[in-house]
Amino acid sequence: MRYSSIRFPDLQLVGYCPLPVQQPANHAAIGSVPEWITFTPDSQRVYDSNSGARSVSVIDARTLKLVDVVNVGEVPKRINTLIVH
Repeated sequence: MRYSSIRFPDLQLVGYCPLPVQQPANHAAIGSVPEWITFTPDSQRVYDSNSGARSVSVIDARTLKLVDVVNVGEVPKRINTLIVH
């Protein structure tokens, strides 16, 4: 699985970031099943919910590098960015 970045308006692929892969016991590796993404208000980070991996991937939007994987529990899907003042 991977997160892909596409440039607008010409829709050119800029690059991608590999996402976590699950390795269930006695089974072939499976993807993390990415569902939804959101961005930080400054557009520096991308958060991707991985329902198959029960996690959220944190990706640096400029370098497309995986920064962190946060375990969040059963089947995360819809995510948003909240700004608290």
